[in-house]
Amino acid sequence: MAVQGRTDFTNFPFFTGGSTIIKDAETILTDGARAAALKFGTVMAQVAASRKWVPLTDVAALDGSNAARGIYIGEDIAAATIVAGDVANCPIVVGGYDGCSVDSSLLVLENSLTINSVCSDDPAGADNGAVNVRRIEDDLARIGIFVEATTDINKLEN
Repeated sequence: MAVQGRTDFTNFPFFTGGSTIIKDAETILTDGARAAALKFGTVMAQVAASRKWVPLTDVAALDGSNAARGIYIGEDIAAATIVAGDVANCPIVVGGYDGCSVDSSLLVLENSLTINSVCSDDPAGADNGAVNVRRIEDDLARIGIFVEATTDINKLEN
């Protein structure tokens, strides 16, 4: 007689491999129009002038906030807190030494963006007369954060 033991794992880790670079004292910029909480795993951008962080919501912005530069990994922040003012001491993954991998199903992208949404390096084509494009996933890979899908092994069992 054969006995099969099985455990269902329904909670997958956010980081699936590699080593991370985390800045734990970053500031998230005030957003007076924010209506939803900022969630763990939100893909973040950084405003060039202030170096403050904002959720990546506009891939056509011209202030530096059009590129994925990190992932927020702190507790959820209520919308009212972000509306009230800048939020200090926030942890953000900004890269990986040898590349860190994150579970794509746990990433949070706002404003109907997906990991494959296309961004523009040069929206006006001013540098070379052509628009250079990249995906959000490419932005993350440039800083050493690699997005991977996690497979539930139970789906593959006989």
